[in-house]
Amino acid sequence: MPVKRCPKCGEEKELTAEFWYYRNDTGEFRSICKKCWKDKSREYELKYPEKRKEAHKRNALQNCKRARQWYNKNKNRAIGRTRNKTLTDPIFKERFRGYQRKSAEKKRAELGGSYIRKMLKQAGLPVTDDIIALKRQQITMYRTLNQFKQFRKEKENESNSTNV
Repeated sequence: MPVKRCPKCGEEKELTAEFWYYRNDTGEFRSICKKCWKDKSREYELKYPEKRKEAHKRNALQNCKRARQWYNKNKNRAIGRTRNKTLTDPIFKERFRGYQRKSAEKKRAELGGSYIRKMLKQAGLPVTDDIIALKRQQITMYRTLNQFKQFRKEKENESNSTNV
């Protein structure tokens, strides 16, 4: 197994396990070992925190764009991965269900168009923009009425407990 000496710490280490490749795929390794490289990076982060934050933001944006492009090119493949994971991995399945529940609750709370359309279809009513607006208004009034009833009940309980 090939061995290389790190100039920073002076130790001889295995070439493949303890040294990183360069990113340009030339088959060359970095001059210093992984441990020394990590120490060097940590020192740089402590010395220049603003530069690290800027670089992190820049890289996050680039990665986000790259990920979005990949997803748009490979949409069926990505969806298939999620489906396969939900079928086989119980932990992922539970997380995914939790996400779906939260999303549905959010739509219900915000009275999103898809939530109201679903209600109208289940009731067998025609789905038009006017009916969606009326249904949204009806649900809002119903929720306000229930909040008022609950508030009145709490006030009655408070007054009963102070009179006793």
